[in-house]
Amino acid sequence: MKEAGTLLVPTISVLYLYVHKGPDVGVPVWVVEKFKGDLDAHIESVKLALETGIPVSVGSDSGHSFNPQSVIAVELELMVKTGFTPMQALVAATANGARAIGLDNAGELVSGKLGDVLVVNGQPLDDIRVLQDCGRLERVYQGGRLVAGSAAPRDELETI
Repeated sequence: MKEAGTLLVPTISVLYLYVHKGPDVGVPVWVVEKFKGDLDAHIESVKLALETGIPVSVGSDSGHSFNPQSVIAVELELMVKTGFTPMQALVAATANGARAIGLDNAGELVSGKLGDVLVVNGQPLDDIRVLQDCGRLERVYQGGRLVAGSAAPRDELETI
């Protein structure tokens, strides 16, 4: 994978949520028990990929009762718990995510590239979990245009 530049999309959250949320939504105990061992092995394989330098993108098999698409930020937290720095997790979600779907001209705030921006009240480089709190999402820019939130000036200096 490293030699070919193939992206790994580990989807750690799938097994994690089955193990930690499955019992609450009726997933059979035998499935939860099986996935506990699978989760440990999967985390070790993701650590190996990180150590080996295999490029990683964020993704998830979301869309069911305890893993809706809105909780993709859980994947970022799990990546950090697995050994990624918060910046590596963010790059996996942005630049590498764009690359994974064939948008090599997107995913970074660089002149000449497409870059959408989320403005959050918090510092994800200090605590990646701030991205899980929708109440901290202040503005969303898509293609340079404000599509959600307020552009009202703030009292404190804001840097992006």
